[in-house]
Amino acid sequence: MNRSTQLKKLGWIFEKNEGGEFKRFNYMERVSDRFNYFKIPEHQRFPSWSKEKKKMLIDSVLKNYPIHSIICSKHFIMDNKKVREYLDIEDGQTRLSILQEFYEGGFVDGYGNNFEDLSLCEKRAFENYEVSIEVIEIEDDNEDIIHDIFDRLQMGQPLKDCDKFWNWKETPLVKYALELINSGILNTYMGTSKFSSQKRERLSDTVGLLSLIIYWNITTLEYINNSFKSHFKNVKKNISDLEKEKVMKFLKYYFSIIDKCYEIYPKVKNEKSKKYYNICNDLGLVIYDYFENSGVNIETRKDMWIKYFIYSRKNKNLTSGSKQLWNNVDGKPTWTQPKYMGCRCSRVIEFYDKIINGGLNEFCEVNNIELEVENVSTDSSDNEDSDSD
Repeated sequence: MNRSTQLKKLGWIFEKNEGGEFKRFNYMERVSDRFNYFKIPEHQRFPSWSKEKKKMLIDSVLKNYPIHSIICSKHFIMDNKKVREYLDIEDGQTRLSILQEFYEGGFVDGYGNNFEDLSLCEKRAFENYEVSIEVIEIEDDNEDIIHDIFDRLQMGQPLKDCDKFWNWKETPLVKYALELINSGILNTYMGTSKFSSQKRERLSDTVGLLSLIIYWNITTLEYINNSFKSHFKNVKKNISDLEKEKVMKFLKYYFSIIDKCYEIYPKVKNEKSKKYYNICNDLGLVIYDYFENSGVNIETRKDMWIKYFIYSRKNKNLTSGSKQLWNNVDGKPTWTQPKYMGCRCSRVIEFYDKIINGGLNEFCEVNNIELEVENVSTDSSDNEDSDSD
């Protein structure tokens, strides 16, 4: 790997052509057929600085204070039958984007001035400000090295797990997750209906879910969650058709539980939607039960989760507060190690047994569990009472 450093003036970076288009960098063009010398990789986040932080950056430039270097990776592309060099901005795209936004009149500085309001001297100071550009050139454009560098650069300002997975979107596991998201089959219960390159929040939930389903092994699992750290080891593994069938079989099972839950007890006015995509909560428990209790009749387990979800919807504090279902269960309700997920799953099984075979009141009294609504039927006739909440 080779490294070099160069100084470039903002006026040169933001220079426009005769048609008024930026020649080398345009923060608004993340994906474009038009050639830009400086490009923003798709794994990069969209700028989200506060107004105060933006103003401080502009003030630093106008006072000729130093700012952090812009770190880029060098690449080559065929453009009109010519080999052209371009730079992917691996660190510093937010700073460069905000500076260009101000240059275009997108916001005012700390004194209420936009760029056109500045004096001629101040405009020249801005355009002549030199930014340090550090360029790394990697043999054969090795993507793994580029991803590793990017992850290390972000250690000071950690990326969200969804952004980290997005950075590896060409790997088999993440690519399959994106295929399912884009197909729309996850929209209803996995919160993916508004997913986009800018709104990536549910990507980590989806990748984590697929990773757990495909590679479930209770003896090697450290956590049942959606974290990048837990599932990165699986992102590069190829996924077979049988493994995809395994995924679809679980999704059909899980979604049928939720569908039946709302068929029996339709959503009532002002009822908050449950986070059925949350692996650290209910989804993780269903996954644990699905694989670890496979010897129990599947229809029985399905009925158990239907009742559990209806009870949790009718009793808002069933799994939170001081009188929750997890009282006297080993571990905190937020702990996601398999041992503690297993303990909470066992409590759901015990809860279901009391519902079916009697003794629910005594069970709740012993464990200091409070139920606002105790009688929950899995008969569709229960719909008649659905407005009582």
